[in-house]
Amino acid sequence: MKNLVSLLILFFWATSFIKAQSNEWIHVKADKCNFEVIFPDQPVIKIDSMLAESKYIYSYDYSASSSDYVAYSVTCSDFPVASLLKSKEEIISALKQSATAMYAEKPMMLEEVNLDEYTGIFFVHKRGDIISYHNAYLVKNKLYQLYVAGINKDAEHEASLFFDSFSVQ
Repeated sequence: MKNLVSLLILFFWATSFIKAQSNEWIHVKADKCNFEVIFPDQPVIKIDSMLAESKYIYSYDYSASSSDYVAYSVTCSDFPVASLLKSKEEIISALKQSATAMYAEKPMMLEEVNLDEYTGIFFVHKRGDIISYHNAYLVKNKLYQLYVAGINKDAEHEASLFFDSFSVQ
């Protein structure tokens, strides 16, 4: 009986270890955007462009989702007005306008964050049952926007892991 219990414990430990191995996150290095981050799955990359003042601005969106219905995204794009922003307050104001423009409602929370020596914002938005977590950074002339949201799930923990793994080169 003692051997059977030991064997069952070993079986459950081994299967949980294999399951944990299959749920490992993928390290992604985005050379086009000069960032690194971990995703729960291989991200899909979408490229978009818009014409602004006779110049095309390209954006690159890296997105993936997990098996528990949590969506992850990093979007990077050139941010031509970056050279006009001289103070930390101007950077924060531009990030707030840019990052929150798509939402009619005000964010539930909005605060200043830093990525190394670069200024950014963190905000939380709720629409219906979906709570989304966002980080936005202005790094030199590039705008980085990170997004995590869960469907029928608060993804605060997942957002923290994702945001903490993000770095720029």
